[in-house]
Amino acid sequence: MQLPNLASKIMAHELREMRRHERPRNYDVTHASEIGHPCLRYLVYQRTIRDQAAGHSDHLMLTFGLGNLHESDTIAILTAMKNDVEIVQTQAGLWLPELGLSGVADAIIRVFDEEASAWTGPYVLEHKTCSPHAFAAYNTLDDLKKHPWSARYEAQVQCYLGVAQKWQHIDPRVPGDIAGGIILLRDKSSGQYKQLDVAPDRSMFDALCEKALRITGHVIDGTVPDRVPYDSRLCDECAYVLPCAPPRWNEGAQFVTAGPLVEACETWELYKTVRDEVTGPYNKAWETIKEWAGHAPKAGFVVGSPSRYHVTKQGRNTKVNILGKPEGEAGDDG
Repeated sequence: MQLPNLASKIMAHELREMRRHERPRNYDVTHASEIGHPCLRYLVYQRTIRDQAAGHSDHLMLTFGLGNLHESDTIAILTAMKNDVEIVQTQAGLWLPELGLSGVADAIIRVFDEEASAWTGPYVLEHKTCSPHAFAAYNTLDDLKKHPWSARYEAQVQCYLGVAQKWQHIDPRVPGDIAGGIILLRDKSSGQYKQLDVAPDRSMFDALCEKALRITGHVIDGTVPDRVPYDSRLCDECAYVLPCAPPRWNEGAQFVTAGPLVEACETWELYKTVRDEVTGPYNKAWETIKEWAGHAPKAGFVVGSPSRYHVTKQGRNTKVNILGKPEGEAGDDG
């Protein structure tokens, strides 16, 4: 008996709603969630040529949606913990028009200390979901710096801590001095939590403000900052890798725009997120890619028209990056 495909209907509905609110327009300001990005050029592009950015895949859009559900669930849990947690404010806004910087903190909270028999805080709370692998690896703030995406988290919270005094003047519900920040990590598979504490760092906040001013200056002047030194993980996975065209990312590469390698890469991307369920087509495509990689020039093959994949041989391993995709869905190797 063939039943209606409810799973497809749900995903189509979710994606339709997400895409409806997705607009490739330039940002008016730099967001606190991005100010920690290591490439100034990327941050200027976000405010000048967002229509040229590679769009998010359906898989990543659904992942973002799941993260929002986890955040709402966590806020609901904290709200129910009335004897242990007080939610002073949710979605606390940051707006510094003189810097061209904005953002929204997930919450400002206070926590009851049983030993002292007193309320502590308030604290800025920033909720982040992550994969089981990342959850196990993130135990200190330095651990976050290992990946371009998570490297932004501390800077984001420092921005909120830096304007805490403004919040206190604007919103009377924020009592006392902001004591620090909490990055609350949640394993999106198991639901487990862990926290990383963020102490206010005025020098870091001042440096971020200076960075925001530099970004705004480039936007006003119509200029683009120099590229950062080429980094395959950062540059190949950047949404602006094609308009930026960083030197050396494809230097010496042979461009393949048609034929079995293009077809294999497209099949590989289609099936990579569900490989356990469809190992046949995935493995067949991967074997074709590995065979081609064995004959690749040192800089590899840039595959597709327009360019979509970067196939390289690194030692005994074959590596494929999807150009313009963020870490976590951007590549495979083996």
